[in-house]
Amino acid sequence: MDKRTSYAEFSSSLNDKNIVIIELGRKYTKCGFAGESAPRAIIESLSGSKDGSIHLHDITSEEGLLTRLGDFIEKLYFNHLAVTPKLKKVVIVESVFCRSLFRRTLTRILFERFDVPAILFVPDHLVALATLGLSTGLVVDIGAVEATSIAVVDGVTLLDGAQFANLGAKTLDSLISHELAKSNPHLKEIGPRLVEDIRVKSCFVAPFERGRKMTQNKLSRSKEIQTEALRIAEEQNLEISIGTLENCYFLSEEDEHSPATISYSLDGYRVVKVPGNLREGVCEVFFELIGHEHSLTTLIVETILAAPIDCRRSLASNILIIGGTANMPGLEQRLHDELSNLDVHERFRRKVPDEFLFHEPICSRNYVSWLGASIFCTPSAFELRATTRDQWLRDGRKSICDWSDMNR
Repeated sequence: MDKRTSYAEFSSSLNDKNIVIIELGRKYTKCGFAGESAPRAIIESLSGSKDGSIHLHDITSEEGLLTRLGDFIEKLYFNHLAVTPKLKKVVIVESVFCRSLFRRTLTRILFERFDVPAILFVPDHLVALATLGLSTGLVVDIGAVEATSIAVVDGVTLLDGAQFANLGAKTLDSLISHELAKSNPHLKEIGPRLVEDIRVKSCFVAPFERGRKMTQNKLSRSKEIQTEALRIAEEQNLEISIGTLENCYFLSEEDEHSPATISYSLDGYRVVKVPGNLREGVCEVFFELIGHEHSLTTLIVETILAAPIDCRRSLASNILIIGGTANMPGLEQRLHDELSNLDVHERFRRKVPDEFLFHEPICSRNYVSWLGASIFCTPSAFELRATTRDQWLRDGRKSICDWSDMNR
């Protein structure tokens, strides 16, 4: 065989497979090419300007999105992927609950500004299951802002039973920032990137028994604070709301079993002390039952109970946890223990499956969905479902239809 012919065929094969895959997360964006085992780049979903940086998903105006999101996509192509946009088809990994404005504007940017030949939108939870070869399962995504739990049965998403909770990295970071400011009063301000770094490097999820002890400690401590606050209010003739005091304390006090306090270097000469009870206690907010608000445990159980009764056992046996915050050490084991002890919660006297099983993802949990798209979106699968630029122009630049069922 002629070497030049062989090389030409090889290059053609690579060009067919090099479909660009982009996952625009709330906190981080992953980008790379189909067929690869990891993203080429993971960068913050931030748009910088003269008036400061803003997260892309926080932009509410179409004009602002067209400019800022367009500049961000340009940076992805030319700084990180180093390819010409008009020569590469694009797969966008998105949440099925993505705003219509964001999806519509992103489509306009890719087709009008960058002239990409075709686009395919894929739902993150379905392609996450594709990494395990599953068509039925429960995908729990613990991200930067919120946690979502979505059931999939035979490739069909049960949207009616999807559950949401304001439990994510943002919740943990705000608690860490507040506690560090109290214990390190000499520090004027601890930036969000520093707080995130402290969370990732030093915090973890406590074991089940330790968590129970912290919960009991919190309850007794809260009663003491309430009693003292009411006494002071009566003495000073003030009005005070008990409701505002119920959750004022969530960390356990230091004891002989607490992890060590660590010193975290800020800039080479300033050091911040991270207490051991903060390191182990900050994640307890994920498992607290406050009124009718969700914990991570109830998030999973409510999703299963919302599914048809004959599917519940299969869902409970195929749980996949993804998202950047899901990388917290000890989280999966703690969740399993919490689910195995549901009988202690009065809220769940209904029948639930007696066994919960978790799947170990084949890569880091923060880019499972991206990898699923890389595996699933072969050229043949792409051609079958994608929308080309010519089709979009023929349809009068209408928004691309939702894509949430692998069986279509």
